Amino acid sequence: MMALLHRVLFYGDHVENVKDLAHLLGLRVLMEGRDMAEPGVVQI
Repeated sequence: MMALLHRVLFYGDHVENVKDLAHLLGLRVLMEGRDMAEPGVVQI
């Protein structure tokens, strides 16, 4: 299964809310510029 990258812009400080929602949905939140440099994450 191919992983897709989707960028979403939020105005305000909603990071924790988005992380909580992603956890409930079984998704992973990557913070651009920080988490994107992790080994195993492929950038195209």
